[in-house]
Amino acid sequence: MAYRARKNHLKKYERWIADGGGAARGAQYTPYLSVRDVPSLGNVNRVLGWKTGRVHQFMSNLEFQFFLLLEWSDAVVDVNEQFPLDLSETQSIAEQLGLKHPTLPVTQLPNVMTSDFKITIARGLEHVCRVVSIKPSSQLTERTLQKLEIERRYWAKRNVQWNIVTERDIDQTRVRNIQWLHPYRKLQYGLLPETVSVKNIQNLLREMVTAGGVLSGVALAFDDQLGLPEGSGLTLVRHFLASKIWRVNMNVPINPSQPLALLNLPTPNLDGDFSKPID
Repeated sequence: MAYRARKNHLKKYERWIADGGGAARGAQYTPYLSVRDVPSLGNVNRVLGWKTGRVHQFMSNLEFQFFLLLEWSDAVVDVNEQFPLDLSETQSIAEQLGLKHPTLPVTQLPNVMTSDFKITIARGLEHVCRVVSIKPSSQLTERTLQKLEIERRYWAKRNVQWNIVTERDIDQTRVRNIQWLHPYRKLQYGLLPETVSVKNIQNLLREMVTAGGVLSGVALAFDDQLGLPEGSGLTLVRHFLASKIWRVNMNVPINPSQPLALLNLPTPNLDGDFSKPID
């Protein structure tokens, strides 16, 4: 039974490689582990990514929060979660360090290690790779640090920058803002009259928002003025912010019960109808 478990585990890794997992990008990438494979630390999360167009799976709230920061960053062009490391190489590193290699539960056979995030970042005309391991600070025990050292050395051999991120490195205000906006990055405009242009609707709503007043009240007034279903104005506000047509200080809480302070930056020259989504 132990031999079968090891054989099946190795077959999974070999199949992942054969299917192009290590070279896949964007929507074609498949995480080595899914939320069904390991116990979660907190609520599991599945979310459709802006950059990849695929559903991402996260084992903990902390991973999900870090992902939101990656989504918001204009420099990040691709995100690969749960990226597996070559088993023979991590075993060799563990042996060199005199450390026990991670093992599978029950069978105690060598386990394929994974990095939480393999990130592609645009730097000028080049793309560079960064790897991040997500760990709550309370879990940075001696044994966890040993496993992280194996991972660090694995990526160091590839000249890839590797970092640990804990909850102390994540701005919760920024995360909450992005989470509130995230579902509204792409928006179908069927709720608005086809004769209304994107530019006109955006300008009108912006004028009403910058005139002051509680955001939720401004949005309702916008709905009344255009004869739209309740909630349409607030939906559009969230879309204009999520798509960065409008800009705000993301380190300040966005609260519908408070005025919204837009930054005075140039906005895209929008025009057209609301039958198509804005990417």
